[in-house]
Amino acid sequence: MTPYYQAHKEEIKERSKKWYAKNKAKAMPRLKAQSKVWAKNNPAGRRKIEATYKKSHPWVKTYYSIISRCNSHEFYLDKDIKYSITVTELKKLWFRDKAYLMNKPSIHRKDEKKGYSYENCEYLELRENLSRRVFKRRSDGTRGR
Repeated sequence: MTPYYQAHKEEIKERSKKWYAKNKAKAMPRLKAQSKVWAKNNPAGRRKIEATYKKSHPWVKTYYSIISRCNSHEFYLDKDIKYSITVTELKKLWFRDKAYLMNKPSIHRKDEKKGYSYENCEYLELRENLSRRVFKRRSDGTRGR
């Protein structure tokens, strides 16, 4: 804080309150519009908004992870695993399985041969999901899925 502000702190606060009370109707819509434009045009601001949204809507992060897996991971492409689950269905799963109470919730397909659909998915604790993986011996002696 500047020395001037420290010396006149109460006076400045009082002037700000008076200005806000007088200009509230005019200023607020303009400020909101400016902040939306700023967030849209500023990549750092947009990332901050997206991060806040994903934190309060964790099933959206799951949705994007599912899309990424099905469209780019070799394992999923080889097995022809598709997704038909929507964000709203993931939200229903989130609350149905009480994933908000888990330390590290993880999406799990009940039948590994089927894709990601509402009927075939559930949220599990990450440890439990990892322990359910089936590893098979390859012909060269190494382990894999």
